[in-house]
Amino acid sequence: AAAATTTTYNPTDLDEADRHKASGNALMQKKDYPRAVDSYTAALKLVPSGPSSHVYYSNRAAALLSLQRYGDALSDAERALALRP
Repeated sequence: AAAATTTTYNPTDLDEADRHKASGNALMQKKDYPRAVDSYTAALKLVPSGPSSHVYYSNRAAALLSLQRYGDALSDAERALALRP
């Protein structure tokens, strides 16, 4: 297997990204999909390829599916798989 590129992230950014994910999850439960997408996007801007980024992409894909943005959802699903096959 090819060695993964390792990027070191600031622990504060990792924590903030997880807070954005938690916010997105809460918004998903309320069916507020546009704001959920924004929360997951904020997490990805902080940590685009960190230890939990595959989850952010996967969660954003679910929100995008709920908005019937199928092409965008597919792109995010593929990014999630690329990070964590």
